[in-house]
Formats: sequence, structure tokens, C-alpha cells
Amino acid sequence: IACYEYFIHSGDIRFLEEIYPYLKKTCDNFLKHLNEKNLLVIEAWNMLDWAPMDIHKRGVITHLNAWLVYALKRTADIAKVLGKGKDRRMYLEKAETIKEAINRYLWSEERKAYVDSMYEDGRLSNVISQQTNVVVYLCGCATSARKRIIRKYLSKPPEGFVTYGSPFAASFGLEALAKAGLFQTMLNTIKHLWGMMIKYSATTCWETFPKETLKRPVRTRITRSWCHAWGTGPVYVLSRYILGIRPLEPGFKKVLIEPHYCDLKWAEGRIPTPFGKIEVCWDRSSSFYFRASVPEEVEAVARLHLPSKEFKVIGDIIKQKRYTRKRVLEVTFRGTLQVFE
Repeated sequence: IACYEYFIHSGDIRFLEEIYPYLKKTCDNFLKHLNEKNLLVIEAWNMLDWAPMDIHKRGVITHLNAWLVYALKRTADIAKVLGKGKDRRMYLEKAETIKEAINRYLWSEERKAYVDSMYEDGRLSNVISQQTNVVVYLCGCATSARKRIIRKYLSKPPEGFVTYGSPFAASFGLEALAKAGLFQTMLNTIKHLWGMMIKYSATTCWETFPKETLKRPVRTRITRSWCHAWGTGPVYVLSRYILGIRPLEPGFKKVLIEPHYCDLKWAEGRIPTPFGKIEVCWDRSSSFYFRASVPEEVEAVARLHLPSKEFKVIGDIIKQKRYTRKRVLEVTFRGTLQVFE
């Protein structure tokens, strides 16, 4: 998964050529651990979150099977880039087989959710977690009908669900909310969960959310690590969805800029690319203003939801479309673009 994401952001095809034999070997080895139900079974510390999930060292772990489906799909994407059609078809077929097994064996019809695990004797776990269902949703493993059901759990898990204990696991939840188009809920989740750290005057992201509910008055025991790289998920989703910067082609040769304003008045930031920085700012404190600058080698598409029908566009415009009914403006440009009322 990480190798494909690296390629999308870097455009480094030589890296894919170098790493692919090892990716293939890794995937093939994982596939050797499928049981008679076509579910992955390994003995490991199956950690996903600091929370009371039922993810024991042996047996079938639901979120691991979902990640394997996603990893096989991304490996298939890499195989396509490298012109390895036979490998691509094989990995997609294997991914579909495991996906079908997840839905056949790991769904609780009674509780309308995916369970955390299956024990070695074939019994299903009684534990249902937000984390497991988020990963299944994010990895595209849920059927259409079940996707509609668990979409509700992304923000409001039912009573009895295990909920997030760490920013690491919650970051996948942020991605799932964005995938579902629930951008305001995504932002609210950041404000609530990461806001708990700010309540304690934190200047870094923690490993776990404050354990206030555990009645631990000693400040040094509120969390685990006080400076944890895996707690910085909002940086990614804020750049990708609030600023709205996403690569349309590997290495940011072509980029989409589609900000989601939510209830914010303004946002400003920049991200690095192989060609240099892409900078975006938008402000709707009074009248609407948008500005984006991309390196000269980059072609950008700005897709903006405008508050009114009257606006001005300034920049090196290649193409421009206007969807009047939805008040959406789509501009393909190079260099710098400004849009304002």
C-alpha cells in the first residue's frame, strides 16, 4: 500500500521496478496463509489500536483480512503500471476471493456489523469495534448494502461498540469519513478527539487520547508517548480535503485542487511535490477569495464550489467550465490562479 502511495506522490517508476519482485514475494507468501475458508490466518501481535478489541494472536483477524484485500489491489495497480497483466489479474482475483470470504464468515447479521475476529475453533468474536468496521469500509470490502449500514458507524457507532483509543486508528476513520463524503463530520472528529490534547496544552500529537474516563489524575499517565508521529493523521486529511490538493497523475504532473470548506472561514497551506511546492489559500470571511500556485511543470484543475454566480477569474487558464445549477467552477490552469467575487 505504502509503495503505491509513494509512487503516486513521487512518480518514481524506477522504484516500482526495483521493489516489485519483493512485493510479489510478500503477497505470494501471505496468500500461503489462507485457510480453507480463504481467510488469512497468522500468529502475530495483531495490533490496530490501544483499545479493548478482540484481536488475539491466533485465529482470523477481520481488519488484517481487509488490509490484505487492499494490499493485493494496490499490488495489482503496480503490476498494471509495470505492464504485468497476468499478475494484475491474479491479485485482483485473490482480493475478490478474500473479500467474499470476509462477507460470508465475518459479518454478524444479528448486530449488523463486522466482528473483530474468528477464533481457531470457528466461533465468531462477540466484540464489535468501530476500528474493524472502519477498516473494512476504507478497504472497499463491504457489500453495497452493508456499506450503507456501516457508513453510519463511521461517526456514530452504536452502544456496545469499541471506540477509538489512539490517533493512529482514528486517522483511518478520518479517511473513511472523507471517502464517504462526510467532510464536516471528519472535521468535527478532529476538533473533538485531537482537541482533547489541546485541552491539556499539547504542542505535539500523542500516542493515545487522554484517558480521562479511566480516572487517572496523574498527568504523566494521561497518555503513552507524548510525541508520536503516528498521531498526525489530520495533517494528511486537512491538506488533501480542506486545502483540497490531490495528485491526478503520478508525481503531481497533474493535480486536482478541490477544497471542502465545511464550517471554516479560511484555510491556507502548502505541500511539497517533486517539482516544488503547491500553495493554496481560500477565504470566505466576507467575500469569497481563492488563490492557488503550482510549479510551472504542473497542470492543475481547480474545482470550486462558489457562494454566488458572480465572480472573476485571473490566471493562465487552459480550460474553464461552469456548472451554474451547482455553482461549481472548474478551471484547468498553470502557474497561479485567483478566483474572487
